Amino acid sequence: MKNKKFLAIFGASTLLFYSCAMTPKEANQITVTKQIKKPQENEKKNNLGVISEGFPTNVNPLEPIPIPDFYKKPKNTATAPPPPPEKNKKLDLSKVKIGTKEPVAINVQNMPLGDFVQYALGQVLKVPYFIDQATQNNKTPVTINMPVKLKPQDVLKLVLGLLEKNNVEVSEKGGALYLNAKPTNVTPSPPQEVVFSRKALNTFQTITQIVPLKYIDPNTAINLIHNIYHSSLDVQIFPKANALMMTGPGYSIKSLIDFLDAIDIPYMKNKKPVLLHLTYWSPQDFVKQISSILEGLNIPIAQNPNQPGVLFVPIDYLNSVMVIPPDSKTLKLIMYWDKKLDTAESAGTEEKAYIYKPRFTRATELVQALQSLYSITSTTTAKSGKTPTLKSSPVISPQEAAGQLNTLAGPSAYGNYAGMSPYGGMGSAIVPSMQGAVPTSNFNTGPEVLAFSSKDLRIAADDRTNTILIVATPTKYKLVRSLLQELDKPPKQVLIKTTIAEVTLTGSLQYGIEWYIQNRFKKGTYTVSTLGNLGVATSGGLVATYITDSKIFQALLNMFAQKNKVKILSTPTLLVLNNHPASIDVGTQVPVINSQATSINVPSTTGGAGIIQSVQYVNTGIILNVLPTIETNNLVNLNIYQEDSTAQPNNTSGINSPIILTRNINTTVVVPNGGTVILGGLISQQKGTGVSEIPILGDIPILGNLFKNTSINNTKTELIIMLTPYIITDTEEAQKITDEIKSELSFYKDLK
Repeated sequence: MKNKKFLAIFGASTLLFYSCAMTPKEANQITVTKQIKKPQENEKKNNLGVISEGFPTNVNPLEPIPIPDFYKKPKNTATAPPPPPEKNKKLDLSKVKIGTKEPVAINVQNMPLGDFVQYALGQVLKVPYFIDQATQNNKTPVTINMPVKLKPQDVLKLVLGLLEKNNVEVSEKGGALYLNAKPTNVTPSPPQEVVFSRKALNTFQTITQIVPLKYIDPNTAINLIHNIYHSSLDVQIFPKANALMMTGPGYSIKSLIDFLDAIDIPYMKNKKPVLLHLTYWSPQDFVKQISSILEGLNIPIAQNPNQPGVLFVPIDYLNSVMVIPPDSKTLKLIMYWDKKLDTAESAGTEEKAYIYKPRFTRATELVQALQSLYSITSTTTAKSGKTPTLKSSPVISPQEAAGQLNTLAGPSAYGNYAGMSPYGGMGSAIVPSMQGAVPTSNFNTGPEVLAFSSKDLRIAADDRTNTILIVATPTKYKLVRSLLQELDKPPKQVLIKTTIAEVTLTGSLQYGIEWYIQNRFKKGTYTVSTLGNLGVATSGGLVATYITDSKIFQALLNMFAQKNKVKILSTPTLLVLNNHPASIDVGTQVPVINSQATSINVPSTTGGAGIIQSVQYVNTGIILNVLPTIETNNLVNLNIYQEDSTAQPNNTSGINSPIILTRNINTTVVVPNGGTVILGGLISQQKGTGVSEIPILGDIPILGNLFKNTSINNTKTELIIMLTPYIITDTEEAQKITDEIKSELSFYKDLK
């Protein structure tokens, strides 16, 4: 009964609690009119959550709430700028998107480069650009003075040119500019001032000046400048603005602006002037001759710019004539007659005075080379205060000769230095007033004048102006001039790489380097010469060895160095002119007693006669003297003197002066270009004694020897020298050979 009552009470309680849980809070139940779909897999990823089946039925189901655009998070795709353009790609300014079409002007004073980019490209030109942090932080001051407005394209070109001069790399892609600082290991150049003006600035500061032209074409102007001037100025065409952009010292730019003022006149509009360099004629004689020919062809000759026809402007200093033709047809005719007239055959048979200006060689050296070929009279070399004379030769006054030199070879109004032709330095000038005379002069500055004469040739060289004065007929001068041009070439140079090492002769090297090379080298060719061939004992070792494969020997030295068997003493590298000596001296000066004597006039500490010593300082260390001579077939003749000396204590006498241990080599060898010669055989032997002992016990008389160990060291070393010469060829010479081959082979004529 009790169990039945318990079950009845438990069941009633369970039903009561269940009914309470299922009763809704509201009396009236709301019917759901919209079916709630079971969330799909993609809905589970919604940031607003998921509507579940347990959602209260008395509430309308939630709808997705639209998110404002400003709050939407971007997708997981980075909006980086487009990739930078390829390097070394030519910049095409026509693709750059410029946001303005009106003429603009930029005028800034000492503005930082980073701010200048933002102002010029961003505000004035409105060009899209990407700039790196280094350029943005560049504080180089920029100054631009632009008094007139230009087209946006021209201003953009000016701005980009300024950025490139400040080590900023500019490239384009998609119409935008990319500005990146160039990696440089050199010191940045000082800030440059940019001036847009025709007015010259007489300053030593390096500036960039844009000079507008009024009448003459920029291409014509720059061709004349390149034909007349050979200076350090950087002159470029600024065609869209009809201007020239010059970079360099202000005083040099001033001389060019003065020249432009002379040729940029209304008469030069649409004209194409050219400069004719003459060899066998004086400018005045050439103008007379060609004028008579053109007049015979009914072509008028203008005497001034106001007259129609061809205008000739003689330039005595350059021995040239500027020709201003009315049209291209007349110009072609003049160029044709220039080639016909300016020859030795057309210049007549009378003697004339010429001036040859060497480009690469001293004038005295060239005259000395011709002396043995042409000279039949004694030569005279004079310096300050002496006038050189030639036997059986009429001589003009020193003042007249000096005046001719100052006129034709001295400093010009264009800023060229004396003794060099302003258009390349290899031309000639004709001096009619010096006909029949050998120019000589009395210079106060002490130049060296070398002169000689023959039957139909008289030559004088002046060191002051580095010029050669020649009196000869045009035919003879043609021959002499061709010889001078062959001799007046850039001197060749030899780069000599040297390794001086000391090898410890132990183990496999105990018989010297000679034995090791003969028994160990399997590759490469070599020749060995020992002292035994001279009747001397062969224990001296190697004298000279030539090895074609120098890399093997270098690897061998590296291996021995790792085993502490080789000590590299020096590795000098010499760049030497052909047939000129060079030397390297690395070491110290050691005082050595040269002589000593006693004198009663010199007091001493003992009261007797004093000692007078004569001390001489001796150079010790490594001394290398080399004289290279380039032979035919790429062979180099090397005259070598090498010395290695060290100061050592004097244990052989009581003189308080060190002894000098000297090892030297003096030889002449012939080595091909890039080959290696090894000089050796200087073997030295040093003996030394070493004592090791137990402290205190080793100092006990007699018994101390039981606690000592005496060792005798015998060290044998060999000094070797490895030299590798390289002939430095001239690129201009290689280009001339290539041009000659191209001119001979017809299928090369279309190649540029």
